Parts: sequence; structure tokens; C-alpha cells
Amino acid sequence: MARRAPSGEVRIVRILLDTNVILDVLLDRTPWVHDASAICQRCDDGHAIGHMAASVLTDIYYIARRLTDRTKEVQAIRSCIIISC
Repeated sequence: MARRAPSGEVRIVRILLDTNVILDVLLDRTPWVHDASAICQRCDDGHAIGHMAASVLTDIYYIARRLTDRTKEVQAIRSCIIISC
């Protein structure tokens, strides 16, 4: 996802990750998990910078709280923070 400028320098792409992209990865939602995972992997590899709105964290917390236990709820939030760093 890195792009080359006319001068030849590589520019890192910035990506705004919405709640559904994060949920696709965390909940392994088919068929979107493959594309969402690829986006997150690009962020992990340093080829892109992932950003998310603060409301994504509260959305994930609320959904994880309803679907899982406290441990998985905290892991989900930590995963979001790691993805966006």
C-alpha cells in the first residue's frame, strides 16, 4: 500500500479503520476476515498507518462485553490499540 511519489520516495498510506473492519478480524467473520486481516497486516508491517475513531473502542468494548467474558473483552480492546499504533 506504500506509494511512490514522482520523486521516487515511498509514501506510507494512512487508513481509517472502522468498527466493522476491526470486528471482522476479532470475530473471524467470513468472508470479510481475509481482506480485513490483510489491511491490519499492512499496518503491522509498517506499509500503512492505521487510524480509528475513538468511538471504535467503545463500540468494540460494548460488543465484546455482550458476546464474551471479561478476559476476551480486554484482549479485544488491547488488539485495537495495537493495530492503531
